[in-house]
Order: sequence, then C-alpha cells, then structure tokens
Amino acid sequence: MTSINLVNLKNYTEKLYTNVTKATVNTDTEQYEAVLLLDLFDLVNEKGAVSLTIYQDDKVTTLPLSDWQISTIGY
Repeated sequence: MTSINLVNLKNYTEKLYTNVTKATVNTDTEQYEAVLLLDLFDLVNEKGAVSLTIYQDDKVTTLPLSDWQISTIGY
C-alpha cells in the first residue's frame, strides 16, 4: 500500500496520506481490513460503514465516511 487521496465532501478540500501500511473500514460493531488497497472502494460502500482508519508508519488516522470520500489510490 502506498497512498490514499481523500476529498472532504463539505468543503471540497483534499487530503493525501502517503506511506499507508494498512487501511480499515469500520462499522459500529466491526472493523474490516482492506487486504488490497483497491478493496477499500467496495468496503466503504458496505451497509453500515461509518469510518475509514488509515495506518501510516508513524500515525493512525480515523475519518468519518459522512465527511470524506476516496478520490484516488496510488501504488
């Protein structure tokens, strides 16, 4: 996994996350890991998906899917 670019749906700003080591999509009760980064496109559309957690070498960030959308994934 390398990078994920997200767009904020409220103010249309972009946020780029590089050196992504893992990504998960979270529901209220479970967490689903994207084995391949491209799996994120399917996982974020699952019923009940509420947030995306991005793991980088030095930090972990969780963002609500109500505010953020994946725009591009880079390898």
